[in-house]
Amino acid sequence: MEKEKLYQPLLEISSTSDIRRILRLIVNSVIKLSNSQRAIIMILDKKKKKLCRVATQTSSRKFSYPIEQPRANGITWRTIRGRKPILIKEGSIDFSIVRPEEKARKIRAIASFPLVGRERVLGVLTVSSTSVSAFGRKERQNLSILAGQAAITLEKAQLIKDIEEAKIKLENWNKELERKVKEKTEELERSQALVLQSEKLAGLGQLAAGVAHEIRNPLGIIATSMYYLNEILPEKRKEVKKHFHIIESEIDRCQVIINNLLEFSRTSDIEVEPVDVNGLLNMTLSLVEKELFGRDIRLIKKIEKVPKIKANLDEMKQVFLNLILNATQAMPKGGELRIITSTHNDKVRIKVSDTGMGISKENLDKIFNPFFTTKEPGEGTGLGLALVHTIIERYGGNIRVESEEEKGTTFTTELPIFKGRY
Repeated sequence: MEKEKLYQPLLEISSTSDIRRILRLIVNSVIKLSNSQRAIIMILDKKKKKLCRVATQTSSRKFSYPIEQPRANGITWRTIRGRKPILIKEGSIDFSIVRPEEKARKIRAIASFPLVGRERVLGVLTVSSTSVSAFGRKERQNLSILAGQAAITLEKAQLIKDIEEAKIKLENWNKELERKVKEKTEELERSQALVLQSEKLAGLGQLAAGVAHEIRNPLGIIATSMYYLNEILPEKRKEVKKHFHIIESEIDRCQVIINNLLEFSRTSDIEVEPVDVNGLLNMTLSLVEKELFGRDIRLIKKIEKVPKIKANLDEMKQVFLNLILNATQAMPKGGELRIITSTHNDKVRIKVSDTGMGISKENLDKIFNPFFTTKEPGEGTGLGLALVHTIIERYGGNIRVESEEEKGTTFTTELPIFKGRY
C-alpha cells in the first residue's frame, strides 16, 4: 500500500518537464504521504550563504505563516552541513531550537532531508507535523525518495539554465566573431585598395618621369636653335628681340618644371629620412601652378621656417599632392588656395585651405573612410584622403578637417619634428 501511495506521485512527476510543477507535486505528495501539516523546499544559492523558498504546501491556512531565513544552529543548516536527514521531536533536547511560531501552532515533530546533487547539497526539504509519532521509518524512506526526486529536478533546472546561458554566450561569441571577421575583411580590403592606389601613383610618377625626359630633349634642341638664331641675327628688330626673350624665358620655365617633376617622381630608397616640408610643398605647388591658373585660383603662401620631419619622402609627396589637388577640385569656379606652415608644440603644422564648396556636416566624419567620395562618378575613387590619413598616423601625426558648405575647407596636419642626427 505504501509503495502504491508513492508510485502515483512519482508517475505524475515523471510525466511533466515543468520544474515548478514538479516541486509543487513533491510538497503536495509529502503532505499526503506523511499526514503532516507543512512541507517546504528551500534551495541554497551558489555562494552557499542563503536559502530561498521554491515550494511550500500546508494542510490548512493555520500553518501558512511567513518563512524567515533559517538560523545558523537550526535544523535546516545542520542538515546541509551534515548531508543527512535529521528528525527532532517534542521532549528532545534538539526541540529547543524550534521557532516560537511553530510551537504556538503545536508542531511536535520536524524532519529535514538534504537535497543532495552530484557535487553538492542543493537545498533542504523540511516537513512539520503536529503528531509526536510522525515520521516513522517507512515514512522517512518515502520522504527521502521524494527529496531525491527534488534534488534531481533542481539539478535538471540548473542544467537547463546552464545550457541556455551557454547557448546565449555561444550566440554572442558567434556574433562577435562575425563582427571581427567583417572588420578584418574590411580592413584587408582597405589595405589592398591603399596598396593599389600607392602602386598607381608610383606608376604615374614613373610615367611622368619618362615624359619629362622625352620633353627635355626637344626643349634642348629648341634652346640650341634659339642660340643659333641669336648668333646669325645680330641686327634684330625690337619686336623680334622681345619675342626671342619670351621664348628663352619660357624654355627656362619649362626646364624648371621638368626638373621639379623629375625630382618629385624620384623614388626614395630610404624608408624614413629628414623631409624638408617647405621645399616639398614648393615643389608640389610648381607642378600644379598651371592647374591653379586655368581654374582661376589665387595662391597665397604663408610659409615660416620650420624644422624637418622624419618620414618617407615618397609618401609625403602623396600627402601634399592629394591635399592640394583636393583643394583645387573643390573650387571649380575659382577661389583662393592658402598654404600655411608653422611650428606648434614640437610639431610642424601644415594648413591647406580653400574657399570652395565645403563639406556637409553629415559627411564630415566620413571623408577619411576608404571609398567615400563626394565627387561625381568617375571623378574620384575615395581613396586619396584615406591614404593621407593612414600615412600621417603612421608617422605619429594627426590630421583634422574643418569645413562649412559654400565657404570652404581647411585640412590641418601636424607631424612630429625630427630630432637628432641623421
